[in-house]
Amino acid sequence: MLPPGVNPPKKGQVCKLIRAIYGLRQSSREWNLLIDNHLLSIGFTKTAADGNVYFQRKDSDFILLALYVDDTLIASTSLPLLTQVKEQLCGRFMMTDLGPAQHCLSIQIMQDPNRHWIRINQSHYLLQKLIEFELIDAKPVSTPMLPGLKLSKQDSPQSEEEKSRLSEFGFPNAIGSVNWATVCTRPDLSFSVGVLSQFMSNPGEKHIAAMKHLFRYIKGTVHYYIEYSYSKVHRPLYGYSDADWAGEIDERKSTSGHCFIITGGAVSWSSKRQKTSALSSTEAEYVAMAAAAAEGVWLRQLLEDIQLGDSQPTTIHCDNMSALALVDTTKFHNRTKHIAIRYNFIKQLASDKKIQFSYIPTQQQSADLFTKGLSGTSREGDRTCGFCLQKFNKSQKFEAAIKAEGCPSVSPYGQSKPYRARGGFVKEDVIYMVKEDLSFSRAPALNRLPLQPGVEAKEISIGEKEILLLVQATLVSKTPLTDVFGPLFDKDGEPRT
Repeated sequence: MLPPGVNPPKKGQVCKLIRAIYGLRQSSREWNLLIDNHLLSIGFTKTAADGNVYFQRKDSDFILLALYVDDTLIASTSLPLLTQVKEQLCGRFMMTDLGPAQHCLSIQIMQDPNRHWIRINQSHYLLQKLIEFELIDAKPVSTPMLPGLKLSKQDSPQSEEEKSRLSEFGFPNAIGSVNWATVCTRPDLSFSVGVLSQFMSNPGEKHIAAMKHLFRYIKGTVHYYIEYSYSKVHRPLYGYSDADWAGEIDERKSTSGHCFIITGGAVSWSSKRQKTSALSSTEAEYVAMAAAAAEGVWLRQLLEDIQLGDSQPTTIHCDNMSALALVDTTKFHNRTKHIAIRYNFIKQLASDKKIQFSYIPTQQQSADLFTKGLSGTSREGDRTCGFCLQKFNKSQKFEAAIKAEGCPSVSPYGQSKPYRARGGFVKEDVIYMVKEDLSFSRAPALNRLPLQPGVEAKEISIGEKEILLLVQATLVSKTPLTDVFGPLFDKDGEPRT
């Protein structure tokens, strides 16, 4: 489509643009160069570890800016400095100030300045995926994968007819959707998603059953979050490293897993199949330690770039004594001479005092959930959630308590069933999420109350305070009011009270 007043070019001719426009290949790059130059011109410094993170310090105050295409998150220790930067950006670009961060890239952000914590989760996103793949009514389970389950390419369908039938389950889309939550806020899903991703091109019935099991686990843990909290005591970056030797069936490859924690919450994690076949558990652990060390070096660089670095070495915990001994020795060993030189760089990191490895008992190894399926015991449950994920406290006294005795209602996003048949409505952890959202979010005034044609809305008498609270909650979570109260009308079309 040509601009008005421009004659169509002759054959073999093209129109030369003087500016990048939306949709062209180079437009995104031109935009990045433009905003990058502007940020540098107003005093920001681009971090070497991440080209989309900028830093500026003025006296004792500093400001951080993270850029994702044209979305920007800004954090500062000084409100005047924050206001100044926003004015400089708005003076150059057409921008909208959305206030305190609440949602970004499908991530919910909750902040409490009084208690000094920030929590992130993706409960809304995961609920949408449960609805999309019709698993919202599935029964929750306690583990993301059945303990001891081994999946293989031998479980994949062989005939084209069977492949066509199984493709209707949307396996690739389901795993791809969960993967976004895995890399953002749900490290406990990493191992299961990593295993299932190996069968994206040709999933079998056993793989689909494992996928449904994963979604059932998500339903029961949909409100898990990661919390980062302030402390007057210095809490440096530290990590865990683990490996599962030859756990993969088809090629007998090992799995590496690691995670890093700072201010009480996980900031980086990985569960990945190793590229080479390890000849021993020591070798598998050593390769996993190298991967963890590489990530630790990058995180140290990022912290140094924003002037929050630590002069002390970063500790990585490992539960294999033989692998730890390899780091500390320079002796030649016949049993380890075949290990690639690229993995031995951790010896140099330890010598330079950038990384130090420390033994930790297997019972305290938090990286276990990145290398194998857990059995769901209380001990392993603590390891799964204690270091990076927390559940809402179900012992809270909730302001939005619902007296549902004999009240027909439904579970969120579920089908309408009587209260007693469902064993109770509005679960306490759901109510607590509603309370948190109302405390730290701004509910947009949207009309989301579905009405039957020709029927007027009627007042529902449960209590003015509870009605107002739940109506606001439905606006925040974009949930129809009927999903909270159940049907507004009985089978004869009369309004329920």
